[in-house]
Amino acid sequence: MMKNILLILLIFLLAGQVYGQRFLASMESNEDTLIFKISPTGGSITTNWSDIEFFLRWPDSSPAFTFGDILVNTTDFPGVSIPNNGTDVQGSETGFTNNWFGTSFSATASQTYNFGSDYWVFKVVVNGPAQATDIAFELCHNNNFAPFYLALTDGAGSDLTANDDNLKFYGNDAQICGPVNCPASTPGTNHIVSLPIPLPVDLVSFESYKLNETDALLKWATASEINSSHFEIERSTDAVDWRLIATEQARGYTNANQNYDFIDKDVFNTLGIHDLFYYRLKIIDLDGTFEYADIRSVQFDRPQATWNIFPNPVTTDVYLNVENGSRMNETKLYLYNITGQLILQKQVAKGEFEMPYHLDLTQENISPGTYLLLLFEEERQILSERLIVQDL
Repeated sequence: MMKNILLILLIFLLAGQVYGQRFLASMESNEDTLIFKISPTGGSITTNWSDIEFFLRWPDSSPAFTFGDILVNTTDFPGVSIPNNGTDVQGSETGFTNNWFGTSFSATASQTYNFGSDYWVFKVVVNGPAQATDIAFELCHNNNFAPFYLALTDGAGSDLTANDDNLKFYGNDAQICGPVNCPASTPGTNHIVSLPIPLPVDLVSFESYKLNETDALLKWATASEINSSHFEIERSTDAVDWRLIATEQARGYTNANQNYDFIDKDVFNTLGIHDLFYYRLKIIDLDGTFEYADIRSVQFDRPQATWNIFPNPVTTDVYLNVENGSRMNETKLYLYNITGQLILQKQVAKGEFEMPYHLDLTQENISPGTYLLLLFEEERQILSERLIVQDL
């Protein structure tokens, strides 16, 4: 009795090992060529084939291309046929184009595929301005075989696709995804393996310059662009808080060098007190992904304020005249007596220094004596002057 139980357990164990000996699929790219591969899982496999099919998808926003000739690995897959059956033949998916490679054929001779090795099944060239490495290709699987799937079938019609619902593909980017990430027209467990693609823009340089006394010039250059959408230019006065100031359309797809420039006009006059400005470039892809270039800055030369306080000594009315007064922001005026006591504090609004600023000492009840007049624009002291007030 015990022997029978052990025999049954052994049969189940062996059956499980055989059942586990199936194939994972994968895909890689080499410049202008896509390469489709499979690898045994659970152990080496000796089998023949009657059907090998791969379904591929890519974003509709990809640059235009066509598939070239298909090269089958006849050494490891003798007798296998891999035709290109066309796009969206077995269904379509919003935002993507689907392509069907392979179909059923006569059973081939048996081959042995070693565990731990991968075998390329076929290669196909991508023709056009884009190369295979420029497009976000994804290999797909669906349990219900529609609209896109992976089919690896032996000569007896048995499915040799890996039976683990959590894993159909191998490679760094192999994953399960649900209806949101890779939706299908029918229910099922979806899997994808995606090709890593380069960043949308190969940025060669991003520089900033003082163009003249008030304008900043930004220049950047790209060596290539893939699915690039646009650039956003952001400015800051502290490199912490940023504000979008301009948008520049990208070229979209090109392998040629591209040059861009933008002039931030009148930035020094407009923002008054600030003379150091930071800029950063946001590079945005067609799918909304983005990256930032390194931060650049422009330093303007703020001329020394030229003040004229008259009359001094004064009896009743004093005037403050400043050259370039129109560029002054809101200013604080302080008047201290000789002992350091604050006698007067006033807020001077932006624009009030466009004309000589008038201060009526009689209305401010300022007694005769010697005072120190200070002006601050934000936190920066811009004037320190002794003021002598005399009797009438």
